[in-house]
Amino acid sequence: LSEWLDALLGTHQCLPLDAAAAALLGNMAAEPALRNLLMTHPGAKRPQLGADLAIAAIAISREAAVATSNARDFRLIRQTFPALHLVIPPPISPA
Repeated sequence: LSEWLDALLGTHQCLPLDAAAAALLGNMAAEPALRNLLMTHPGAKRPQLGADLAIAAIAISREAAVATSNARDFRLIRQTFPALHLVIPPPISPA
């Protein structure tokens, strides 16, 4: 795992959650339409820890695009924060 991470960090830029992104993340967390991305509802199949909101906040604050196959959550974020630029790959069909 550490070799993979070293290789990844050697070829990709990792953007920090800086003050500008943190302020935007706070605004996102205050939006009722996005609360389900921050808090896990009882009975949920997977926990929601706010990672998608943090990724979106970093991208918006840096005027960067998010490339993701998680179209549903990021499109929801973009409805409230239209400055979010998305790159969504086409679905991969099974071989």
